[in-house]
Amino acid sequence: MKKHYVLLTFLSLVLFLGGCLNDQPKEPTLIVDPPPVLLISTDTIKTGGYMGFDIGEGAEETYYHVKALQISSGVTYLNIVGNVFEGLNGLEERMPLYQSVFLDERRGTDSGIQLSLVEGRVKSIFLNSGKKLNQWPEKPRSLPAVNIGDAAETLYHKLEKISADKAYKNKFEYISLLTKDLTKAYDPPMADAPQWYFAYTLGEDKMDEVKLNFKEGKLYEILINHYQRY
Repeated sequence: MKKHYVLLTFLSLVLFLGGCLNDQPKEPTLIVDPPPVLLISTDTIKTGGYMGFDIGEGAEETYYHVKALQISSGVTYLNIVGNVFEGLNGLEERMPLYQSVFLDERRGTDSGIQLSLVEGRVKSIFLNSGKKLNQWPEKPRSLPAVNIGDAAETLYHKLEKISADKAYKNKFEYISLLTKDLTKAYDPPMADAPQWYFAYTLGEDKMDEVKLNFKEGKLYEILINHYQRY
């Protein structure tokens, strides 16, 4: 199946083409300045295999196939659709396995928080409005603030204390663990997600986005979007 010539930005490619299924909450817009790209065509695979993936394989096997693509194809991230929670319960061991943590109210606000982690430490803190922070909360009073450079393993305990404060409790109504750290172990609840997706470059001006669709923890379909920068 082919679809032709849809104009998109690289941000749409990386974060939202695979991330907005009809029955899933919309992920917040990450703060980046992407180059524009052109969608050339789309392929769909429902039998056989592709890039080491086999239709019908389990989610854990699929994850290790994605990890292998770090070396063979230069894949650097894996986004998990619908990996969304209300409250911190059950996330202490899971949070350090991810490279992005989003906190917000259910309705979505400009003051929602985006934490980006690189090599196990907080690399950046943004509000959904685009404002860059050095710590959150900005004025923590007696609360422990999340700071640039904090280790991933310390996040949960800081956020747990912040969430108990009346002023910030509603920012934990919607917690999204979007981007999986491929250097870390498999996270078993990933198997419940309807879709994972990643993108990688093919030369200087071409890139592919690969969407891995799951049913009952099994890979049942692979969608490949082929892009060219313009």
